[in-house]
Amino acid sequence: MTWQPVKTKKSGRSEYTAVLKHPRLQHTTGAVTLRTEGVDAAGNTITNHQPRLRPHRTVNRDTL
Repeated sequence: MTWQPVKTKKSGRSEYTAVLKHPRLQHTTGAVTLRTEGVDAAGNTITNHQPRLRPHRTVNRDTL
């Protein structure tokens, strides 16, 4: 498994959005794991690791 950083965009007072690129489904097992980490201005961190058996939401970028 390889973790890749992604850029985030502020989408609310304390909400951020990230766009992830995944390989085509036929080139994978279909499993998805998300790991997030946040750091505030004081240097405090929070990390969340959520293994998933299936993607919880996918969006076709052509429809955005």
